[in-house]
Amino acid sequence: MKSRFVKALNKWIIFIISLYFTGISFAQSNFNQQIYNAYIQSDMAAWEKILGQMESEYRQKPNTSRLLDICIAQYGLIGYLIADKQKDKASRFISVAEENLGLLEKQLPAKTNVYALKAAVMAYKINISPYKAPYLGPKSFAAVEKALEIDNTSPYAWVEHGNSYFYRPALFGGSKETAITSYLKAIRLFEESGTNRDNWIYLNTLMIIARYYADTGKTEKADATYKKILKFEPGFKYVKEELYPEFKKNFSTP
Repeated sequence: MKSRFVKALNKWIIFIISLYFTGISFAQSNFNQQIYNAYIQSDMAAWEKILGQMESEYRQKPNTSRLLDICIAQYGLIGYLIADKQKDKASRFISVAEENLGLLEKQLPAKTNVYALKAAVMAYKINISPYKAPYLGPKSFAAVEKALEIDNTSPYAWVEHGNSYFYRPALFGGSKETAITSYLKAIRLFEESGTNRDNWIYLNTLMIIARYYADTGKTEKADATYKKILKFEPGFKYVKEELYPEFKKNFSTP
């Protein structure tokens, strides 16, 4: 028994030493989990700090996987900054994200997520400067279509397909109904592939769906979606403390 314990302990020590000499820490290997935790706690200051740590690690040891993580984190932060009316700061992050996506486009053989993110960044630029819509709008949608052409089972591509319809004015082809169909498809693909776990984009998409149902009087569906969110992630602060209580206050549900 003692010999088995000593062997196990030695393996653990060797593992710790290997982490030290390769420059990898537990925090560094768990950035995406930290981003998720910042999301459910509505702590965007922590999100930005974690993003800075990811970028610092990438500068020391560049790799494509980490750069994609960085782009996804930038995508979320930019959306928050725009919603928070910090458009100048959002524009600075957009410039960096575009540069990173340009690198990824050269490095990744399957570029589905890259095209989806490029579409999102162009949509953000339109939000900041609406006069760019006639030029960037078609390019953004073309990037979404390209992402789906490469892999139509990518939930991320379907999320952006939904966003392209949800946030586009009806005058220019926007349709919230079409968007919800795409979002629901993304949710199904996240769940079938198991990529919904600790995934803030999965939760964010469910939240958009729930709010749409509430805004359009589909109270039973809204209630079911909010319950689904909180069953999946009971600690989702914004939904638990604000959105769902407000919904229950304003709507009677069975």
